[in-house]
Amino acid sequence: MKRTKTIALLSIILLLIVQVTCVYATDVPTGEFEANLTVDKQEAHRGDTIQVTFGIANISNIGEGIFGIEGDFEYDQNIFELVAQADFASETGWDAVAYNDEVDNIEFGKFAITRSAGHTTEDGNVFTVTLKIKEDAPLEETTIRITNILATDSSESVTTAEVATGVSVVAEDTGEPGNETGNETGNEIGNENQNSNIIINGGSNNVNTGNQIENNDVTDTTAPKELPQAGLASYIVPAIFVIALISFIAYLKYKKID
Repeated sequence: MKRTKTIALLSIILLLIVQVTCVYATDVPTGEFEANLTVDKQEAHRGDTIQVTFGIANISNIGEGIFGIEGDFEYDQNIFELVAQADFASETGWDAVAYNDEVDNIEFGKFAITRSAGHTTEDGNVFTVTLKIKEDAPLEETTIRITNILATDSSESVTTAEVATGVSVVAEDTGEPGNETGNETGNEIGNENQNSNIIINGGSNNVNTGNQIENNDVTDTTAPKELPQAGLASYIVPAIFVIALISFIAYLKYKKID
């Protein structure tokens, strides 16, 4: 009888162990999903705002689907203004984001969000958060992260790897130095063009003047009247002398005959 009671007690203990083991086994998360984080611009200037979007994808084996998500939103407060709950905007099908930045680590705040349209197994964006870059932010690349991501279907919770995205803070190009340089260069080029025009025009004038001089020389050396007149005068004097000589000889002969 005593042995029977002992066996019965051991059986009950084993049943309890098996039951606890089964309950524990069913509580172990078997589902999975992925998270993603994107930014609307890769470079920004001081004083600009950027938008970072958080989304989920590849949901599988999470009961009826994801119903709520929580995590830590990390950013560099030396570069960005403090993020508040008002900076979060939920996507369609999601409730408003609950955000608490009063945590020990000032570099991040915790957020939580639930579905307003029931569980989901579809890929999509969850929320967008707007960050403003400080006016005195250092010019460098910075990283924004969401860590300790946890999704639940109301009965079990599933974690996934942290996600991150980056943006570079660059100096704003006002264009003033470039414009000044451009204007100076343009003015110099313009002045050079004017000088070139003057030189070219001057050269043209010189050429034209040369043409005029050449034309005057040709006109002077090819006058049709002056050259024959100069030749005729050179022949008249000898002709008169010859005629006079012939007349004198004829006169002497005439006298001799007489």
